[in-house]
Amino acid sequence: MIKIICDRCGAEMKENEEVGYVAIGVNSNPLSNDVMYNSGVITNHFCADCINKIKDFMKSEPVIDPAPKPKPKAKSKVKPPDILSATPEPEKPKRRKIDIGKIMALKNAGWSREKIADEMGMTPNAVSNAVYAYKKKRGEL
Repeated sequence: MIKIICDRCGAEMKENEEVGYVAIGVNSNPLSNDVMYNSGVITNHFCADCINKIKDFMKSEPVIDPAPKPKPKAKSKVKPPDILSATPEPEKPKRRKIDIGKIMALKNAGWSREKIADEMGMTPNAVSNAVYAYKKKRGEL
């Protein structure tokens, strides 16, 4: 004897009780008990109460969801400036171009890097870096 259990509520159906089927699949043969069990069509079994509830649901008016709500935009970590009370940000100082010709002329004249830095408005390390970059570019290193 085969036990048939309702796939919706889990109740065991008795032998003489009405059983409803919902077949999932396509078959060119008319559906019958033999076709459902032997053709590989997947079926779901339902008791009479569940079949009536499924029929009522199918006859009811469809519930149409209202227009989907737009997804909220990801919050930016940067706060946008308040246009009315914002003060303009100070501009970054522009990078000055180094006059490497003048630096090399002073270097070749025997000036120290400290004196060249005072003359050019630079730091002594910036003078050394500029001389190194110039010699490296010319292949003198």
